[in-house]
Amino acid sequence: MLQYYNTLDESFSNEKISQENLNIQISGRKGDIRKLDTDIEKEKTKIDKINNEIADINSQIRLTQEKKGRVDYAALIKAPTSSLGPVSPKKKQIVLIAALLSLFIFTLLAFFLDYIKKNKSVGSA
Repeated sequence: MLQYYNTLDESFSNEKISQENLNIQISGRKGDIRKLDTDIEKEKTKIDKINNEIADINSQIRLTQEKKGRVDYAALIKAPTSSLGPVSPKKKQIVLIAALLSLFIFTLLAFFLDYIKKNKSVGSA
């Protein structure tokens, strides 16, 4: 009977150890499942981000197609023609403008120099 008791006790101990090992394995599997759930959520977030980018690109494509459609409606009113006379710089006009501007600037410079000369003599007297 004592031998039977020892055998049962040993079997019970082995069964407890077996259950503890199974519990440890279950805990490890639960951790793995949580990690996989987290990874799945990250991938779902990436998928949502990519879907948003696709939607943005599709809207840009539609907008570009609308703009292209509006450009297609443009029509040429008159064919381009060449000028009747030769095109060249207007030398007389440029020289006249330069002369008038230089006359104006030098007149202002003369008044300014006269003003400075008068203020020097007033300040030193």
